[in-house]
Amino acid sequence: MRLRLPPLWLLVLLWWIAYAVVYAGQVLSMSEASGHPEPFAKILVDSLSIWLTWVPITLGLVWVVRRWPIEPGRIGRALAIQSLAVLAAVLLRAAHMYFTNSIHVWFVVLPDFAAVALMSLRNNVMMAWMIVAAAHAVVLSERMRERERRLLQVEAHLARSRLEALSAKLHPHFLFNTLNSIAELVHSDPDVAEDVLVGLAELLHDSLDADQAPLRPLRAEAELIRTYLDIEQLRLGERLQTQWALDDDALDLPVPTLLLLPLVENAIVHAIARRREPGLLSVRAARENGRLIIEVANPLAAGGSAPGSGLGLGTTRERLRWLYAEAATLEHGPTPDGRHLVRVGLPLTRPANAADPAPAP
Repeated sequence: MRLRLPPLWLLVLLWWIAYAVVYAGQVLSMSEASGHPEPFAKILVDSLSIWLTWVPITLGLVWVVRRWPIEPGRIGRALAIQSLAVLAAVLLRAAHMYFTNSIHVWFVVLPDFAAVALMSLRNNVMMAWMIVAAAHAVVLSERMRERERRLLQVEAHLARSRLEALSAKLHPHFLFNTLNSIAELVHSDPDVAEDVLVGLAELLHDSLDADQAPLRPLRAEAELIRTYLDIEQLRLGERLQTQWALDDDALDLPVPTLLLLPLVENAIVHAIARRREPGLLSVRAARENGRLIIEVANPLAAGGSAPGSGLGLGTTRERLRWLYAEAATLEHGPTPDGRHLVRVGLPLTRPANAADPAPAP
């Protein structure tokens, strides 16, 4: 459980009260050493009147640093604004001391404002810059906590999306039908049954591996889909026809792990498997205009209906949004030649949220 800090204004107030009490103790010691001791209550009141003026000044300087922090690309502008803020703080401090006569403890006769301003400039510039430096530490800490909070949100959301994706990766009917086909092949063709079992084991291992990286080359995704299609070919026979068009310069580009499986499975379960006549499943990938374009196309289902945007497409869209924000796209719909097309567009740069999993201890 994380300790919740008090608000900044309260911390600043407590700091300057503590500073005033310590200063009052020092003044008391000096007055006693001089042989003219003064009541501690009077000294404390004078000390509070002097140092509590730093509370609004400190909060103002923190606001300036939050608004214009020193950071790459804006150093000159930030230093100029902060220098003006420090000068304003020094002059405000001088005005307070002059018009409230809070420096009577130091002078028998109050000097003019110019002398007070010069004294404030000499004594308080360093204090003001120290506050500015501390404010930068506060701002940096706030930004780090905010980044940690956002990272935790992203990780939690990706974890939820991963659990949801598990149910969409392999349709239960696919597993049921594959196991039935294997049971039939055990007696008629044991070698083919063994090959299907090996393929199914590889598919399940890849789909349910919790330690796999969030990205991997398109080549690995294509190999997984070929294994999946080989198994579906056993069930659907000539009704499933495939066409691949993967450009060589796209095979080594990184894509989200298990990106294609729900798209291809969606096309087979909701379209090709519902048809009696052969259906062509097309998978294409190519670089276009600085992006990786991946397309999965299939014929419409019986009756001309197209696969909807169910759990497979919905989960894929959500994963893309969290990995790439608005840089990735997923579109789907009918084509002029009477087919259904899912088109995914990915940037060629690695997404910031695709951190590799930490190595095991």
